Amino acid sequence: MPDQPTLDPPPWSEAMFRALTEQSGDIISLLDDSGRLLYNSPAAEKISGFSTAELSGVDTFTFFHPDDRERVQAEFARVLATPGAMVTVEYRYRRKEGGWTWMEAVASNQLDNPDVRGVVTNSRDISERKQQQAQQHLIEEQQLHRQRLESLGTLAGGIAHDFNNLLSAIGMHVALAAATTGDAAVRAELEGAEVAVRRAAELTRQLLGFARRQPARPLTLDLRQALQHLGPLLERLLGGQIAVSLSVPEGPVWVGVDPAQLEQVLVNLATNARDAMPGGGHLQLRVALEPGGTANDLRPSVLLSVLDDGVGVAPDVLPRVFEPFFTTKELGRGTGLGLAVSHGIITQSGGSIWLESEPGTGTAVHVRLPLADPPTPPATAAVAAKSGAARPGERVLLADDDDLVRTVTARMLSRLGWAVDEARDGFEALERLVNAPTAYSAAVFDLRMPRLGGEEAAQQALAIDPNLPVLFISGYADGARTRTDIIQKPFDGPALGHHLRNAIDRARDPRLGPAIAPCAR
Repeated sequence: MPDQPTLDPPPWSEAMFRALTEQSGDIISLLDDSGRLLYNSPAAEKISGFSTAELSGVDTFTFFHPDDRERVQAEFARVLATPGAMVTVEYRYRRKEGGWTWMEAVASNQLDNPDVRGVVTNSRDISERKQQQAQQHLIEEQQLHRQRLESLGTLAGGIAHDFNNLLSAIGMHVALAAATTGDAAVRAELEGAEVAVRRAAELTRQLLGFARRQPARPLTLDLRQALQHLGPLLERLLGGQIAVSLSVPEGPVWVGVDPAQLEQVLVNLATNARDAMPGGGHLQLRVALEPGGTANDLRPSVLLSVLDDGVGVAPDVLPRVFEPFFTTKELGRGTGLGLAVSHGIITQSGGSIWLESEPGTGTAVHVRLPLADPPTPPATAAVAAKSGAARPGERVLLADDDDLVRTVTARMLSRLGWAVDEARDGFEALERLVNAPTAYSAAVFDLRMPRLGGEEAAQQALAIDPNLPVLFISGYADGARTRTDIIQKPFDGPALGHHLRNAIDRARDPRLGPAIAPCAR
């Protein structure tokens, strides 16, 4: 092949230099050793809005964001101290029409170069890159938050299982003692213990709630009616110094939520409002229909707002209000779980919750829930018997691996007239069924048992006796596949008897309709 001709570089000239810099999308600048602008390429006007004439001779640091200025000046000093070195820095630069543009500049000290005699910088707009980085950071933070919640949820689930077993045993032993004593003073002390058990059970539900591990049992209910029923409870909770008002539309407002969890959210919000109004005030509950949905959600929805005229929330606190265990209350006055629990419940219910507040102007907490279709009337008007007492000859098979819970549960049911056979796990329960396949009116299985859990035992039990009503009890029922009744621990004996009575009667007569609500304390 013939030799390729050698191309000599073009002769450099001021005209060529200007052509290169003026066509560049980056800003090419020349500064003196004090940071005064000696030259700016035309890209400066495209990016900042300032003309080259407006920038000429001006101290460049006056255009930097106050939070970035000191850092950039320090980098500029480093450039001056190291001739020939390249230094890169990011900063926010003021736009003529207002606002800031993220820039990245590469600077080189050419003060000793007789052809330059200045600091040369090449600056480019990186606003889009910064926005992408911020979005990626937000995604990563959300993923990390979900992972934290997942870890905390796993821990909370384990605690709830063991803790609720203990609370069941304590609560039923206290109830048995209260039922057998004739001493009024002793009974009063035992009633105090029962209150403590209920408070401990509520704390467990809060732990599961903020981790979104609290089993939800949604029902279609009229939000307007639910708020009206909660009014007296909220008034007692808030005390006489805080007035409560309710503004609701005419006609039913149907939503699909767990009634107990909705009550928990409203009690949490009302408690926060009370603490924000130590001198008294006004709490408003407002319900507004949003038939057209919102820009982000086209489903018809309802907006529930809880407003107070309290002290408000500081701007630096506002972004953290839904964090678990974050609280501004004095030690011992708050767990930091109230809003985190509420956020978990509302999100689990398919809704959203957010807070608006400024110091001294009060706080508004908004809850948006999707509207539900009106409930279908039951096919029959039959109502299950409400008595939890046994009928002659009725026998229950009770399987629970916790000796304390199983023993005291059997004693409570015996007091209601039920004959009870106990089993330590699913295998032992099945052995009893095989030996007496038609002896039992119902079975009660703990969901989590060694060797054979409640769900697997129930499947095999129903193969032995297809007509056997089966109830499940659990300290923590997350992940359960069954849709049969799950009774959350801690529960009391009469409530469990009520469930048994209802389950047996429904099995004998399907016209009695669906099961009753869970009987957790």
